[in-house]
Amino acid sequence: MISELYKTDKWLVWVALCGSLLISMWAVHADDIVNNDGIEYLKSAAAILQGDWETAFQTYKWPFYSLTIALVSVVSGLSLTLSAYLVNALFNAWLVLAFVALVRLLGGGRNTLWFAVLVILAFPTINKFRPYLIRDPAFLALFLSGCYAFFLYVRDGQVRHNLVAISCFVLAALFRLEGLIYLLFAQGYLFSRHFVKPGSRLLSLVALVLLSLVLLV
Repeated sequence: MISELYKTDKWLVWVALCGSLLISMWAVHADDIVNNDGIEYLKSAAAILQGDWETAFQTYKWPFYSLTIALVSVVSGLSLTLSAYLVNALFNAWLVLAFVALVRLLGGGRNTLWFAVLVILAFPTINKFRPYLIRDPAFLALFLSGCYAFFLYVRDGQVRHNLVAISCFVLAALFRLEGLIYLLFAQGYLFSRHFVKPGSRLLSLVALVLLSLVLLV
């Protein structure tokens, strides 16, 4: 995804990436008070680091975001708060690049891609929540990546693209449960289409069955 975008215009990728990271840094500098939900995520991450998974789940019942923060803290040596800000900054940058890559895939030319960069970097709702410790940047980045892979599969018919789409939607669901709904619609659509290859139709069926079992549980 990003490699194809880089081949199109490497300066576009660097401007989008660096621009997003700088905006995130400025947003946190301007408002470094941790939001209420963020406090709960950090408590859950602290419990995970102590090996107290029961407390982690009691603090927040969908703890994958907190787990990500805890892992980044272990790897980087940063505090949990700084690790959380780093996680969000990276996912926001991923979100920006995924959006621009999706615009390119849907036929956007070079000028359109530059306009897409300006739009996503200046998008008020995204920038408003950049200093917040929330799951949305991770969810949206993975969701758009899943859409990118899904559209690639519809265009090219390569099963690996559908596998990537399924993986992205599942990972998105680890941050927000809505990811399973998008997975359901995407694979339900593919399973009902005549152009889908038998192997991928079977893959969609397996994904739908597993998803149904998860939702039932």
